[in-house]
Amino acid sequence: MFMRLHVVASFLARPDSTDALRQLLVEIVKSVRSDPGCLRCNLVSSLETPNEYTFIEEWIDRAALDSHLAEPEVEADIVKILALVSAPPDVRLYTTC
Repeated sequence: MFMRLHVVASFLARPDSTDALRQLLVEIVKSVRSDPGCLRCNLVSSLETPNEYTFIEEWIDRAALDSHLAEPEVEADIVKILALVSAPPDVRLYTTC
């Protein structure tokens, strides 16, 4: 059965890194959108928590996401993100019902 994969990944910036994290995530989302198998990737910010940003992604399947995550650029981006956040990212995977 064909089920799309949805990723919701939230990041809480350190107070001194909010702008830097936002700028980094904006650049990352542009890159992710061009990856094979990525159907959608949006970056949203919280109305209640100004330093919280969330990726909402849709992938054609788990293999496409795994291929994306295996890219060297993704590993480098994760290192950059971790230097700017105050807590570990909250990443959740969902499938279409």
